[in-house]
Amino acid sequence: MTDQEEAYLSLLCLRNSTFRIAQLYWTYIKLRSLTGQAPPILIIMLSVLWEKQQGLHDKLVASYPDDMAAEKWHGLDEMNDRLGDMSIETQEDLQKICQTEMQVLQLVGMMMKQ
Repeated sequence: MTDQEEAYLSLLCLRNSTFRIAQLYWTYIKLRSLTGQAPPILIIMLSVLWEKQQGLHDKLVASYPDDMAAEKWHGLDEMNDRLGDMSIETQEDLQKICQTEMQVLQLVGMMMKQ
């Protein structure tokens, strides 16, 4: 895998992770809104997450227009198949991103129980 392909796939994974985290917060906010108990800070956090995700998307489109237009590696199976081709250092960085995503999932789960 070339450095450019590795950078593209890393950004794609980060964008998708940020999107999933934002979706979790959105679901939580919607559930809390039903009872009128949605803390305003969550809406601010969601706004920041959407901005980050959009920024990553814009960077992907600007830096890799052909790959994005072709939806290169956009499928989950395609992405997973290519992860093993990345450098060990990049794989470790992506594992940290996955761990953060799992922690956010646990946090939102705990908040939903309260």
